[in-house]
Amino acid sequence: MSFMNKKNIIKIFMVFTLIASSISLGLNAYGGNSEEKPIEMVSYANKLLNNKTDYNEDISKIVNLLDSIPIPDGIKREDITFQTSGVSNVIKFSYIINNYKKILDEDVIVVDQFRKNSIILLSLIDNVDIITYSFIDKDSNHPGAIYTFPFTREYANNEMGYDITEKTESADVFKDFLLKVENKCFEINQK
Repeated sequence: MSFMNKKNIIKIFMVFTLIASSISLGLNAYGGNSEEKPIEMVSYANKLLNNKTDYNEDISKIVNLLDSIPIPDGIKREDITFQTSGVSNVIKFSYIINNYKKILDEDVIVVDQFRKNSIILLSLIDNVDIITYSFIDKDSNHPGAIYTFPFTREYANNEMGYDITEKTESADVFKDFLLKVENKCFEINQK
């Protein structure tokens, strides 16, 4: 097997693209005036912060948050459920898999985007302990199969190395946090 196979070339390209993007965003975030900051990142951070909420305070804000964060092609959201059991508040997002090939990597569902989304959502929705993603298979050899991936607040805090809710106090702090989440999830994915 050659080092320069298609998969390795794509990974190398992705690494260089991410590094270049991070450097560009980082330079704009820490140097220069606000006119140089990427407008998209600032407006994305503000849009998310405007929908910060408590677990059972405003469900429409949770839906707005979910609509604001990216999801991979090949799936569509079906349902949101809220569960309170004992000491845990859980939000479960259910998705239908419409195109299995678009969310697979070597026959495994790619959860990278959902890891990022979970860290972001857990920072913005107070009092939620667990976010669970449930995927209902409608497009493979196993129709009706359900795949579930939970992400806890404890996991998010441990991965980032601090209480993630502290990073939602201002748009500038939150924007920097979003960049750190992107970089951290990239590091996790490379392991």
